Amino acid sequence: MSGDFFISEGVSHGASTFFFMAIVEFTQNEYLDHEREIKDSLFSLTDAFKFIILEELDQRDFIRFHQATKNALKKFIKEKGINPDPNLQDYTDFFIANWKELVQLLEKDARYGISSLKESFSSYQ
Repeated sequence: MSGDFFISEGVSHGASTFFFMAIVEFTQNEYLDHEREIKDSLFSLTDAFKFIILEELDQRDFIRFHQATKNALKKFIKEKGINPDPNLQDYTDFFIANWKELVQLLEKDARYGISSLKESFSSYQ
């Protein structure tokens, strides 16, 4: 089985179910309490259905999803560096590479190119 992030029409990113659920868990933890509505709308069905639809997000929510995903990845890498497990190194590296591919696809989306909105979220980092 696999999970998918549907970014825009014709653009998606697939991951194994385990990778998908891990990215979802780490990413949703980056949302703040006052962002509950968008968080719930994005992640509420991921336990039953292994996909997230980003196609209909407005620019602000799309950029926030990107930031949450990228910040979660940075934290994961930092924590991995503190306590690396040599038995899982190849698996962990593959997971990080998959996650980075998702971030790169998000950055290619036209909604990401709005610099004024990106700056408005700088306080979250």
